[in-house]
Amino acid sequence: MHAPRRAKPSPPTAPAPPPRREARTEGETALLGYLGGIAERISPKQAPRSLETFLMGQGRFFDAPAGARPAGVPTMPPRDCFTNAATLAESKGWGYAEGYALRGFPTHHAWCVTPEGRVVDATWDPPGDAYFGVAIQPAALAAHLARTGRHGLFTDHWRPGVLEGVAAFLAAESAGGSVI
Repeated sequence: MHAPRRAKPSPPTAPAPPPRREARTEGETALLGYLGGIAERISPKQAPRSLETFLMGQGRFFDAPAGARPAGVPTMPPRDCFTNAATLAESKGWGYAEGYALRGFPTHHAWCVTPEGRVVDATWDPPGDAYFGVAIQPAALAAHLARTGRHGLFTDHWRPGVLEGVAAFLAAESAGGSVI
């Protein structure tokens, strides 16, 4: 099991923008269409285990990076986004976000969110064109890691009760201010 690390506190910064569910770009429109199309075709029996249905109800857009990564953030190993984002979030004190991102095609993906609301994607270079998901504060990430031993919030979403457990976790963390 992964032992949680203490996150470095982030310096005070400008507040993050409010959560946004409406698409502003072509990439965001395509990503929302993809998720909505899958969610519409899911049977009621499968819906409790559908990540796409969950995200359509709980997710939000994060503005895609417009420039270079912040100084000191390297490109991390490909195809390991959940570990990459969790490791970076823990080391920088940033939020951990997971959902779907678009870079050519929609992909289940994880990234970081700075206190200003900026997406930092240490796995993809160049970064994606659209990001839609949920984000949690470093303390909530540490609690998730301690509880599950997994970096990804949704890595086994198809198992019975996993999405319900994540929803309950997010609701509790939101009440405590840990959901971004």
